[in-house]
Amino acid sequence: DGGVTLLVCVLLIGVTIVMGWLWDWRTFLICAGIFYAIMATLFTTFFTNGGGLASGIIGSLAYWLAQHPVQRGSQPLYYYVVVNLPLYEFLPTIGALFAAYLGLRYWVKRDGQLPTATLAAAAPAAERLPEGGPGVSELVGSGNEAEPSRDTLAPQAPTAPNLPFPVILYFGFWASMALIGFSVAGEKMPWLTVHITLPLILLSGWSIGEYIDRTDWSRLRQHYGWLVALLLPMTVMALAAALGSWLGTARPFQGSELAQLQATGAFVSSALVAVIGIVALLKLGGPLGFDHIWRLGVLACFGGLALLTARSALIAAFINYDYANEYLVYAHGSRGVRTVMDQIDDISERTKDGLGLKVAYDSDVAWPMTWYFRDYYNQSYYGDQPTREALDAPVVISGPKHFSKVEALLGNRYYQFEYIRMVWPMQDYFNLTWERISGALTDARMRQALWDIWYARDYTLYGEIGGTNFELSQWPVAERMRLYVRKDVAAQIWDYGVGPTALDPGEALEDPYAGARQTLVAERVWGSEGSDPGMFLSPRALAVGPDGAVYVADARNHRIQKFDADGNLIWATGSFGSLDAGTAEGGRFNEPWGVGVGPDGSVYVADTWNHRIQKLDANGQYVTGWGVFGQGETTDAFWGPRSVVVDGSGRVYVADTGNKRVAVFDEQGRALSTIGLAGSDPGMLDEPVGLAVSPEGTLYVADTWNLRVQVFEAAAGTDDFVFVREWPIVGWYGTSVENKPYLALDNRGRVYVTDPEGYRVIVFDSTGKFLTTWGDFGADSSTFALVSGVAVGPDGSIYVSDAGNARIMRFAALP
Repeated sequence: DGGVTLLVCVLLIGVTIVMGWLWDWRTFLICAGIFYAIMATLFTTFFTNGGGLASGIIGSLAYWLAQHPVQRGSQPLYYYVVVNLPLYEFLPTIGALFAAYLGLRYWVKRDGQLPTATLAAAAPAAERLPEGGPGVSELVGSGNEAEPSRDTLAPQAPTAPNLPFPVILYFGFWASMALIGFSVAGEKMPWLTVHITLPLILLSGWSIGEYIDRTDWSRLRQHYGWLVALLLPMTVMALAAALGSWLGTARPFQGSELAQLQATGAFVSSALVAVIGIVALLKLGGPLGFDHIWRLGVLACFGGLALLTARSALIAAFINYDYANEYLVYAHGSRGVRTVMDQIDDISERTKDGLGLKVAYDSDVAWPMTWYFRDYYNQSYYGDQPTREALDAPVVISGPKHFSKVEALLGNRYYQFEYIRMVWPMQDYFNLTWERISGALTDARMRQALWDIWYARDYTLYGEIGGTNFELSQWPVAERMRLYVRKDVAAQIWDYGVGPTALDPGEALEDPYAGARQTLVAERVWGSEGSDPGMFLSPRALAVGPDGAVYVADARNHRIQKFDADGNLIWATGSFGSLDAGTAEGGRFNEPWGVGVGPDGSVYVADTWNHRIQKLDANGQYVTGWGVFGQGETTDAFWGPRSVVVDGSGRVYVADTGNKRVAVFDEQGRALSTIGLAGSDPGMLDEPVGLAVSPEGTLYVADTWNLRVQVFEAAAGTDDFVFVREWPIVGWYGTSVENKPYLALDNRGRVYVTDPEGYRVIVFDSTGKFLTTWGDFGADSSTFALVSGVAVGPDGSIYVSDAGNARIMRFAALP
């Protein structure tokens, strides 16, 4: 509610003003003025957006609260503690812990009182502590008992109106609550770490500042403090190197080979330097005071952490800024996007002398391509529905969801290039257990791998241990995209093609069927997605009986359905049964893809994943069946038969798809012959699916992966078949399980060919001469979502199964 929000906002601002006034009204006004001057300037976009004031105060919080139930990234509860703080904010984290230590020591020594402080600018000059005055040596202990004790940690509170400020209590509460709150929140993203880090920085600054302010620098100058300042970092680095050598993969004293001797030498030399440094520091500790050495050591450690922090920031912001090996960002575009855009810009400049190039792209890559193509005035966004018209562009970009559809439409007319579009950081920190943690810490290789990631963002060893390739070009947590460049355009651009070579006839740049394309509207449509009688789940092959009834292989409902010519259900038979599970008695199916009808009305079913043929009577009752799973050892050893047709004499032709052949039987299932074998020469087959047989016994085969239709005829007086002719199909490019075409013949000898992922039916005469085509992607009465089976009735009506829309469509006979 806006009124409640405004009331709470006003109350909080009022409480802030009262607290600031009681504390130090002059200083409060200065701080508030600085804050609101910066906030108003930036959140109003330099005073061009007045509403930015409201969004700056409360709107951004409302947005974050709205993101809480979304739970972007679904990060674990320990995300900030395990990932972002140790990787990037180790200096403020360690500094805040040190501040907590100082505060606890003070609380113990001062009977439960925590340190307080005021701004130095608000305290009278006489009350400011001189250099070397009371300090924190009392908190950490002194090695020089002759040194006077120090009684306070912080300046005394000035006279009214200033009030003492509980530094540790306030910032400690802020830091703790920020860490808890953001860890519990639904949205845990790397950029939110800044809200956790801010109070940690203030605590670190306070604790380090106390050490600097309370150090007796004059005494350090008198007793070789400069030498201690040099020895300390050297000693610390040597100790770290020795420890790293001992805990790493190349441990010392493991053998006499060169690499082992080098590891031993590195350990011995670093340990020796560390010992020399420690002895020298002990020697200097007497006159200087061990408390001063302790302070310098602490400051040296924080100085080293500051350098490491600066190094991490530099690498993250200026070296790995668009790589996936940094955790400072979550999902972000990779360099592949920039590479693609550089190529497209170059192609456009060189072919259109500007930004007039037509570029088609889909919903998968809309982010970030919508932004990058904002100045391309011929851009074509095809969303989730690639069509031939939308993809009629020199350059096409597709995401993974549409690869198969786009490639089926583009065919071999385009060069294809693949890039990484979006990357995420490696997220193996999910599902951490104490067993995983202890296992990693006790395994020398894993310790080394984790150090490589922390220090250098190098995942090589980690990938070797886990068997994952973490090369940036093969980053596993990524989403890819493909760039398609039309070959005639690539031939003009040396950088992206193979030079200005002539294209093969099969690589024609224009769709050879486009000129005769027509729009046909179905005169009857029936069916919808579901499992009730009359509904479909992925309807495949169709067959039309002598009486005009339409038989449908309702594949994923594991049944056959029979309709009259207008789509009225006559019967449905079948349910799921698996031979492997022993539940596939006659009349049960496992995804039947093919159905055919004999001259006597018998129905033959290609029970695809039970690898058999079942014969039913005209009423759908089981009669007989044959076939076993095999690799063509016998004529009835099938591997995923996809189609079955019956000729006028009762011969049954089975497309034994997985075995790359057609098997021929009589109506009782007795083997007669086989047609074809694996290959691409005339008469050989690769993924045969659709079959059609003429009244004269001529067999047409959809030789899918060879991109052609082949024709066979029976040798006189035998059941053997010989190759007669073939013609190419410009289509069928995808190799997905859905891209399985079917064939049909009409009474004028025309051959109807479905192009499943091309969303069309193509028509040829019996010699392979192209006649016409119709269809496109869609869900209206003239388009398809996935065209599959096709059959022609006695009156010439054309029946098409639209598997993607779960329906059957009837078109009027072609003239």
